[in-house]
Amino acid sequence: MREKLLAQLDAERDEQIAFLSGFLRCRSGNPPGDTRSAAEHVSGFLGSRGIPSRIVTAFEHMPNIVADFAGSSVGRHLVLNGHMDVFPALDEAGWLGEVRDGRIYGRGAADMKAGTAAGVLAFAALHGLRDHLKGRLTLTAVSDEESGGRFGTAYLLDTMPEAVTGDCCLNGEPSGLNNIRFMEKGTLRLRIVVAAPGGHGGYPHLSANPIKIMAAIITALETLHGRKPVLPEAVERALGTP
Repeated sequence: MREKLLAQLDAERDEQIAFLSGFLRCRSGNPPGDTRSAAEHVSGFLGSRGIPSRIVTAFEHMPNIVADFAGSSVGRHLVLNGHMDVFPALDEAGWLGEVRDGRIYGRGAADMKAGTAAGVLAFAALHGLRDHLKGRLTLTAVSDEESGGRFGTAYLLDTMPEAVTGDCCLNGEPSGLNNIRFMEKGTLRLRIVVAAPGGHGGYPHLSANPIKIMAAIITALETLHGRKPVLPEAVERALGTP
């Protein structure tokens, strides 16, 4: 089955390139974050393969695509995730999706329409072999990643967690060709307010300066950078961490 799958993917090379080129031509810059044409491109491809998908969205112009299938027997659940929005193109050339000298050019060719396309193509290929597979496979192609994901992946997790939360998630964000990264990617947002008694400008020594206090806090936070994380044993083994 593995050889059959690899042969099929190799035979579909031209179709794969055409799919990615067309994907790059879909104007999905964020801001403003309108990914409707990109979503139509992805759902149209799935539909051409007879694969059903559904749109889940908080706002009409930020659709999220969800598709899934179950194998022939019980097993684990793998989720493929990628985003359809990209940084705005600098000029019209960014939306050409041009194939030249063995490369594909366009805004999002790296981050991350190529990775999202890989997920879509893999999902479609495995869908054709679903009677031979165990477990469940879910595809999520989302909007709003470049603005934080509140109306993309986060929206799916909030509204349909049972459908999009699996045992493992593969995301094709660019990370180079020679590594697979284990990471919990996100942000910690803090709001710190420093207050001190007021005083006359002629007697600054009588009251602590909030600016100095805040500078000390920032300096202390900076010392946290580079701390070695405490990793699960399985991840340490996979990374070869002593």
